[in-house]
Amino acid sequence: MRAWWAKSVILAAVAALSCARTASADERQWIGTANVGSVVLAYGTPDSDDMAISFSCDPATKALTVSVIVEPADAKDGMRVDVVLASESGQVVLNATGERLAMDDSFMLHATTRLDPSLRRILTEGRTLTIRVPGSTDRIPLAGAREQAQKLIDACA
Repeated sequence: MRAWWAKSVILAAVAALSCARTASADERQWIGTANVGSVVLAYGTPDSDDMAISFSCDPATKALTVSVIVEPADAKDGMRVDVVLASESGQVVLNATGERLAMDDSFMLHATTRLDPSLRRILTEGRTLTIRVPGSTDRIPLAGAREQAQKLIDACA
């Protein structure tokens, strides 16, 4: 009896979180922040842990870490996969490493690169950011990205 009750509570919590995540997808926006030691541009829901993609830079080294939540075909911890970031102004290919997140079972890919002119154009001159990995394609509107990316560009380009 107790196991049934616990399973019901867990299923209800998962259903509630799923509904919250769907609702928050409509509230996603580009957010630019600067802190001591890092500058971040992210697309997600403000004041939450909902994030589709982020660009985090250490101004001292100019190293840029791109993190994206996307599920490639045959996703496995530690896998290496090419991530294509594209907009109407061009495309770049990043070699990323994947990991399954225990918190919500999503899959995150991380790549380290530089904020070169091609990537700056993709983020600031297009209308839609397309993220492609084997077996999956996501599209993110770039409305508002240009303004929010300025701190990242100033610190890390």
